[in-house]
Amino acid sequence: MKLFIVFIFLHLSFSSFSQGGYAVIYKREDIYFPITFNGEKRKVPLNDNLLLFSDSFSLFYYVAAGNPLKKRKVFGEKLIHHALLYNKKTDIIYSEVNWPRKKNKYLIADTSAKFNWVFRDDMKLVLGYKCKPALMVNEKNDSTLVWFTPEIPEPFGPAGYFGLPGLVLEVFDQRSNLHLFADKLVKDSFSVVFPAEGKIVSKKEYWEIRAKK
Repeated sequence: MKLFIVFIFLHLSFSSFSQGGYAVIYKREDIYFPITFNGEKRKVPLNDNLLLFSDSFSLFYYVAAGNPLKKRKVFGEKLIHHALLYNKKTDIIYSEVNWPRKKNKYLIADTSAKFNWVFRDDMKLVLGYKCKPALMVNEKNDSTLVWFTPEIPEPFGPAGYFGLPGLVLEVFDQRSNLHLFADKLVKDSFSVVFPAEGKIVSKKEYWEIRAKK
């Protein structure tokens, strides 16, 4: 109960995020990934990925075809399935879930994942920004390599790649055979707001709800 009250307080304390920041559109090298649907193996196309962030918060989600930045200045007002909100001041990630579809909407609050990054002195350019590499190897010897730029000293990145001393612009993750790279970076007065709907729950509470369903 105390944990839930804290989540409510955090939600009210930043119901509207500050204006000004960056928008990054990421592409994937692997256009399709396999899934199993009703016992049948299929391939599902992946769309572009969009990261927006200000000085304290970021919003990451998959976008449909077209230019997601065209004529839009406000993002996050509607809950987006599989979107991630990250508050760097509290180190809390909110995973947006619409399940079952059009019936129950949740914001699953959890602390961000911690990675044991090993930093190197190499350098390469991504979209004209000088980037440095950080490497992590897990217990199964699967490696994750990210390129981040200290020129934008914010701990944001696509998906769950947070916490580095600079914006993550490229990811090679052997765990999921993933190559994600920044295709476009725009600085503008974007506004990111907290979703008006959705019940804030902990990860444990959410899985208890799913078990009952």
